[in-house]
Amino acid sequence: MSVGIKSLFAAALVSAGAMMTVAQADSPSYQLTCTTGGTMQARLNHSTDRAGQINGTTLSIWFTPSGGAATAVQPPRGTCAWSDRMLRPGEPTQLWLVAPGAAVDFNIGPSGPDAAVGVGPEPYKSRLQFLTQALTREGTTFTVMARSNGGVLEITDIAP
Repeated sequence: MSVGIKSLFAAALVSAGAMMTVAQADSPSYQLTCTTGGTMQARLNHSTDRAGQINGTTLSIWFTPSGGAATAVQPPRGTCAWSDRMLRPGEPTQLWLVAPGAAVDFNIGPSGPDAAVGVGPEPYKSRLQFLTQALTREGTTFTVMARSNGGVLEITDIAP
């Protein structure tokens, strides 16, 4: 093999490796604002080890797309919208938070839930606690950073 062909082959391998790295990199997150209530539904799942100790939690939230951008009008109850536009047809309508090592406990009184206490490592504990507190108070507006990931909108952070 001549030196030119070897160099070209090596450059192609390096380029392919760079493209694979770019393809595997996390996609950017965008601001999504939601208002609890209405038809919004949520499910909290804990995973446990063999001793029954919680070693992680996932929170799934199903919503209806709002009719406009969140910056134009607050999303009605049970809906979510991107800050700069409404959701496009076919975009996921399920938010998903993975909180490894974290869990949440609820304190429910006669007038409904009055506290959600998170345990576990940060930032997962705070994200889980923030969202469960919002979900237990109908009409609460919350904002997250999310990105599309395998048919769901993965929550990557709580927006400021």
